[in-house]
Parts: sequence; structure tokens; C-alpha cells
Amino acid sequence: MLILIFFCWAQSAAALELQFPVSCQLNENCWIISSDEKGTDIVIKSLLDIEKGVPVLAAQDGTVILVKNDIKNKTFYGNSVVIQHTNGWKTIYSHLKPNSINLKKGDFARKGSQIAELGMSGKTDFPLLHFVVFKGDKFFPPSWDSLIKDDLKVSDIVIANIGISTTNPDIKSIKKGDYEGLELLNDSPSLYMWAYGFKFKTGDFLKFSLKNPDNEKILDKVVKVNGDFKETFFSVEKPKEAENWKTGTYTAKLEFIRTGANIANNYVFSFNIKEPEKPVDKEALKKEEEEKEIKRVNTQKRKQYFLYKRLYDQGKLPDTVPQNVKDTLKRLPSTLPEEE
Repeated sequence: MLILIFFCWAQSAAALELQFPVSCQLNENCWIISSDEKGTDIVIKSLLDIEKGVPVLAAQDGTVILVKNDIKNKTFYGNSVVIQHTNGWKTIYSHLKPNSINLKKGDFARKGSQIAELGMSGKTDFPLLHFVVFKGDKFFPPSWDSLIKDDLKVSDIVIANIGISTTNPDIKSIKKGDYEGLELLNDSPSLYMWAYGFKFKTGDFLKFSLKNPDNEKILDKVVKVNGDFKETFFSVEKPKEAENWKTGTYTAKLEFIRTGANIANNYVFSFNIKEPEKPVDKEALKKEEEEKEIKRVNTQKRKQYFLYKRLYDQGKLPDTVPQNVKDTLKRLPSTLPEEE
């Protein structure tokens, strides 16, 4: 009897093993920026990912006991789901995308099933999932499933996005994804290379470099971070020189260095610069279309005349054909010559 009581007590006291609650590639398009008894914050690259939809998953089997699905303003944790698990454990999923929750109170959520989409509702300046584990009135750091816990580390530094723009970038546009897939033309007055991320510290260094299609280095600048930033971006400018940019593929490289912690990360990407498309000459285009139409009409007329010519040669030409046409037909050859 004592053994059974101890077994039951041990089960209820054991930590709840959890699956990672976001469907993403950790340290590629999502990152853990903090994790403790207050909760785990998981961030993503940009608002473009929110538009596409980033699934939030039930971390363990349980029953939905609370749903807030229509909050669009900056009210606390925004749209949220609370799931009741075994032995009194509960998990909270917050800052969810408005109207993305696909469960209602009382529904059963299977571990790993989608319950909503990651968003930016509530009091947050960037897209994230705030994930909380609690039991009774106490909060706990998450106890990840043994198969994945070694991979779920809090990032010391997050370079969430890097890119190129032709105007001085701003953080709002970066987070919206306005510079993704931007067309870069060889007459742009400047190129701006930028890096956006989380957890920058005083004394960090960012080295920005660019190579043109001939593998010549055209940019080599170092930025020193002065201050601690939970979220920010840095950029450097490379003005166009006398001539236009060379067209072709450029290589961009960002080196991040945190000397005290022996962190040195490299990020490399490529982009293309091309010539602007020539403007359409509407008048020339209109003239070309008119010439094509004249040629088509003339060709049709020629074919009609030679049809009449065949009838004329066979003596089958209708009497209604005017005499001036008959005189023309008399002078025409019997076969249709090639057009020039």
C-alpha cells in the first residue's frame, strides 16, 4: 500500500515532458531567446512568416480550458490558449495570431497537433510565442522531451534576418519583410547591407562585407555595438561610385563576434543586380501594331484578287464584278507571288 501511494505521489510530482510548441526549424527560422520559470519566448524571422502561417502545437495531450481568439490590440498576452494536462499541469500559449485558434473550450488537444498560429497580439514588439508551464500557483521552466531537450538551447545571440536594400532601412520595414525579394537595379544610388536580431550586447562587433560579380571586395565595414539591445538592427551604406553597379551576382557576408564569450558566427548570402527594363515606347508600339494591321489587310486583299483571277481565267467571274476590277485581273499573273 505504501509503495502504491509513493508511486502515485512520484507520478504527480514528476515534471511534464513536453514537445516543442512551434512547427519551425530551430536556429534557422525560429529561435529561443529566453526560457525559465517565467516562460519561454520563441521568435521568428518576420511578419511575412505570420502571413504564411507558423503553426503552434500542443506540447502535450490535454483539454482546452481557456480560449481568447479575437484580441487585435496590445492587451497583455493577447490571444491565448490554456490546456489542462494530467496531474494538475497546465500550459499557456500566448501572443497568437487573431482568429487562428482552431479549438474551443472543452476540446481535446492531441500532443503535436496544431492549435493555432504564432502571432503578434498583445504587448509585444515582434512576432513570438510566449509559452508558460504551471501547476497550481507555481510556474516552472519547461521539461522538454528527452529526445529533443539537448537541441532546445536558449540562443546567446540571434541574427534573425540579413539583407540588402536600396534605401536606408528601418526596423518596421525589416520586420514587415518589405526588403524580401527586392529588385536591385544597377542605377541605384546606394546599397545598404543590414542585420536584424536579438540579444546584442555592449562590445559586440558586426563586420559587413560585399563582393561584386568579379569577386572584388567593395564593402568592408565594422560596427561596434554600444549598449545592450533585446531587439534591434544595424546597417551600413555602400554608395554607388562613378559608374553603375556591375550586373550579376554579389556575395554578402556578415561576421558576428562576441569576444568575451568566444562567439564568432558567419552568415553568407548572395543577391543579383540587373539593368532596369527599357521603358515601353507606346507610340512606337502603336505604330508597329498599325503596320501589322495594314499588312494583314493588304494580304487579305491580294488573296481575294487572286481568287477573282482564278475565276476570271476559268470564265466563271460573276457579272456583278466592276469593269475596272476585270481590267486589273486581266493584267495579273495566274499565281500568287510571295510577299516581300
